[in-house]
Amino acid sequence: MLAYLGRRLLQLAAVVFGISTILFFLLRLSGDPVALLAGPTATREQVEELRRALGLSAPLSVQYLTFLGKLARLDFGTSLWYNEAALKVVAGHLMPTLQLALASMLFAVVLAFPIGIAIAVRRRAAASHLLAVLGLLGQTVPVFWLALLLILFFAVHLRWLPSFGYGRPEQFVLPTLALGALPLAKLMRLVRSGMLETLGEDFVRTARAKGLGERTVIYRHAARNMLIPVVTVIGLELGQLIGGAVITETVFTWPGIGYLLIQAVTQRDYPLVQAIVFVVAVGVVLINFAVDLFYRLVDPRVGYAG
Repeated sequence: MLAYLGRRLLQLAAVVFGISTILFFLLRLSGDPVALLAGPTATREQVEELRRALGLSAPLSVQYLTFLGKLARLDFGTSLWYNEAALKVVAGHLMPTLQLALASMLFAVVLAFPIGIAIAVRRRAAASHLLAVLGLLGQTVPVFWLALLLILFFAVHLRWLPSFGYGRPEQFVLPTLALGALPLAKLMRLVRSGMLETLGEDFVRTARAKGLGERTVIYRHAARNMLIPVVTVIGLELGQLIGGAVITETVFTWPGIGYLLIQAVTQRDYPLVQAIVFVVAVGVVLINFAVDLFYRLVDPRVGYAG
């Protein structure tokens, strides 16, 4: 157990280090932020002075070593545009992203279980076939297009819901639907396939042979036994929601770290981009680590050798 935890922590550190290193060099290839900050009217001397002040005049190898030293202290420097610590700027935008991700996952889970079970139990019903098709569409329609369709229908045509903003309950609805559609479709298909497999097991046939009611067989026996892999996927999907909310937040002007990332990349704000990607990478890796540990704890058939 301890050896497994040690290996996973080393893997976590290696992944975060690798992502941070790749990002460092990619950002340096994307353009010069000093020219943007100085403006078109700045003289060459002013541009060079600003470059020295930001530490961007040193050779790339020196910049990289300085970056690694600061990374060990979780110091990403000062945001070029916000003029405050980059990690502090990210922390100020983290809560909206977490709220949106949790709301989207709750929406997906609440609908996926009853719908997936219904499709598995009543697989010949027309409604079940329709729901299966909708689930497939949910996995194929891009989030960007779905978000625009939701805005056009509910905000522009019906005028029921706002298309942007943050803070009021009604402003959560459209972003939650857009971001939660993909995990809803995935979980619905997973619950369906898990139920179909479980309903064919011997213990289910034994429960029916004992005269137990169909609802008892389905929910107390079959559904409970397919929960472990589904709960594992829920954790993995939550990590993907946090890391993949960029498009949804941009379309709905949601003040989370996804929207902040687009602004930082556009403005070539190196410290801010590095801080955002670091926080997201650590969050996703930690969630995956927790899910893997949970799966190994609840299922004794899975060992700690991997």
